[in-house]
Amino acid sequence: MLYQKHNSVGSYYLQTVVYNRFSFTLHAHRFPELIFVLSGAVEICCGSRVETAKAGQFALVLGNLPHAYRTPKSSKVWVTVFSKDWVPDFKRDEAETSEQTVFNCDPATQAFLVQRLVNQTEHHPLELRACLYAALANYEKSVCWQPISAAGQDLQHRILLYISENYKDPITCAGMAAYLGYEPHYLSRRFNKLFGSGFCEFLSRYRVDAARELLGNRALSVTQVAFECGFQSVRSFNRAFKGLTGVSPNCYREQARQTGAPAPIHSAPPVE
Repeated sequence: MLYQKHNSVGSYYLQTVVYNRFSFTLHAHRFPELIFVLSGAVEICCGSRVETAKAGQFALVLGNLPHAYRTPKSSKVWVTVFSKDWVPDFKRDEAETSEQTVFNCDPATQAFLVQRLVNQTEHHPLELRACLYAALANYEKSVCWQPISAAGQDLQHRILLYISENYKDPITCAGMAAYLGYEPHYLSRRFNKLFGSGFCEFLSRYRVDAARELLGNRALSVTQVAFECGFQSVRSFNRAFKGLTGVSPNCYREQARQTGAPAPIHSAPPVE
C-alpha cells in the first residue's frame, strides 16, 4: 500500500482530476477523497468492502482509509481530494468511521453538485464549501458508522507517514517504535489492531505496491526496482512479489505491456 504524503499535508488543499478508465493501486492519505462517476462503472475497495459506483453515483473515502480503484470495462470519473479546513464543521469522522463509500444524492442536490462542483474548474470559496457540505451531508446520512479512537487515528497517520518516508531503508517495528516514542510490544499490538496485519507483512505489501508502480518504467531493471523499493535482494523481491500478486515481476511487467489491463483490486494471499 502506498501512502500519499502530497494528499496528506497543507492548508485549504484541493486537487481535482478527471480520469478515463480509472484504476489505482491500494493507497491511503490523510485527506478525504470524493468521486463522481461521469460514465461507466468503477470498483472501490475500501478496507474489507468492495463496492461498485455507477454513472451518476458519488463515493467518499474518509481520511487514512486504505483504498483502491479498478475499472472492469470503461469509466470516466471526477476525483477531488480536499483538506478538512474547507469543511471545519464536518467532525463525524473524528469519533466514527465507515468503510462504505458509495452514496446517492437526491435529484436537486445532485444537479447542484454536478453544475457547481463537477462541471466547474474554478470555484468561489464559499460555493466550494457549500458543495462539499452538501455532499458530506448526503454521505453522512447514507452510511453506517462505527466508533474510532481519535488517538488511534493520529497514530495511524504517524505510522503511515513514517513508512512512506522510510520504506526504502531496512526499517523494523522496533526502530519505528523508538522513533514514534512507543514501547515496541505495545506498538506492535496497536499496529495489528489498526491495520489488520503485522508490521513485516504490511511493509512487504507496501514495497510490492511501490514496485508495481515502478515496473511500468521500462528504463529500470527488475534489480533496480527491487533495491529502490527497499528489498535487500532480488530473490526476496521475487518471492514477496509473486506471493502477493501471483506472478513474477518480469511476468507482471510483460502482462501489463501486452494488455494494458489494470492490476487486480485484491492481492493474492501471502505465501507462507
